Amino acid sequence: MSQAVQITEWAPARWQDHVSLAQNARPKPAAGEVLIRFVLRPVLPYNVIELRGKLGPNQPLPYVPGTEGLAVVEEPAAGSSKFKQGQRVLPGPFALKRGSGSWQQFVALPEEDLLPVPDSVSDAAAAQLWVNPMTAVLMLDYLAVPEGEWLIQTAAGSVLGRILLALAKKRGIRTINVVRRSAAKAQLQSLGADEVIATDAEDIEQRVHQITGGKGAWGAVDAVAGDTTGKLVRSIRAGGTVLVYGILSSDTFTAPVLEGFGKFVHPFARPVHMSTWTREQQLAFCLKVIKLVEDGTIVLSAGKTFPLERFMEAVAASEEVGQDAKVLLKG
Repeated sequence: MSQAVQITEWAPARWQDHVSLAQNARPKPAAGEVLIRFVLRPVLPYNVIELRGKLGPNQPLPYVPGTEGLAVVEEPAAGSSKFKQGQRVLPGPFALKRGSGSWQQFVALPEEDLLPVPDSVSDAAAAQLWVNPMTAVLMLDYLAVPEGEWLIQTAAGSVLGRILLALAKKRGIRTINVVRRSAAKAQLQSLGADEVIATDAEDIEQRVHQITGGKGAWGAVDAVAGDTTGKLVRSIRAGGTVLVYGILSSDTFTAPVLEGFGKFVHPFARPVHMSTWTREQQLAFCLKVIKLVEDGTIVLSAGKTFPLERFMEAVAASEEVGQDAKVLLKG
């Protein structure tokens, strides 16, 4: 049998009543497929959205959440020696089908959709290798911030925020890091943040104006949405772009019209951005991200770890304030 966190109805008002740990039949791999067993996966904000039934009624049911994770080979593909039993592997960024995610034990996938995990990458890092690192790299590539220019990011103390800070430093980009609490400033400064704005005591627009000498930042990335997006629009240069990649405060955002002329606001989703890439382009990008983990540019640590059957506790833990590592589900 295969344990799986399973959603049986899309009902946001009563979502807890429709999420449970199910016992499903172990899948039988078809020709060319590998049976893998997930051993570790992160709890991401998107997974919480999945659990709470906010994806809408057009999704398949029953639905297993989970965007990424570390697996081991349970049964290699028949007649193939590419992977060995027990070998650590990662499904590629688009390998998992919607509704059949990583919050289950066993999945059968085509052999070509799996990547081996280098020995230099820890289990905890491998489990969260795609979503946050890829999103951070893609957003920086999209904005093309020149060396020495300013980039604003909200939710800067999050795991993705810390990754983006490290990548920006490597590229010579100066960062303005927005956090909610003054208590979070010192830790980001110790990581090399050029400027940190705490919204419990400071105004984003005023501080960015001071920091940039009235010029405005080159661009911004926003995980918060709501009114914060509008503040970022007013804080960037003419011709600048705000990428909205999260909905921590609201599933909508507001932006000024008059002050926003000549500026751009784009929702940003990694899967959409990469959807037109060839398999070769996806593989090359995966290897690029793995290299950034291997050389220490991106650091991915283990946060609190829960067994799969305690997924509700893991979700609650993932929403606690002040975390510097992702909550993980094991088993």
